[in-house]
Amino acid sequence: MQYQIPDKKKLNDAFNEIHKQSDRELTKEEFANIIGKVITAESLFFGAAAKGTVLKIFGVPILATLAKRMLPGPTAFISEDVFIPAVTSGTVYILAKTNKL
Repeated sequence: MQYQIPDKKKLNDAFNEIHKQSDRELTKEEFANIIGKVITAESLFFGAAAKGTVLKIFGVPILATLAKRMLPGPTAFISEDVFIPAVTSGTVYILAKTNKL
C-alpha cells in the first residue's frame, strides 16, 4: 500500500481553515483535524506490484489445495493442516528470495 502525498496548496488550505490564530502554536487537536481533512481514501492506493504479491501469497496456496484435492498423487498422504502452511511458507520464501516481497 502506498500513500500519495497531497500537494502544497491542499495542505495550506487545510491549515489556514483550521488554524485561524497565527499568533499561537498548532495544537494536537488542530493537527489531527488537518490530517483528517488531508488524508482520504483516495490518497491510499495499491500499486501493481503489491496486487501481484497479494495474489501470489493467497492464490498459490488456494490453487495448490484445489490441485491436491482433485489430482491423486504424491500429496495424497500429506494432511491439509501441514500442506497449506507449507505451500504458503514456500511461496513467501520464494518471493523473499526473488526480492518481490
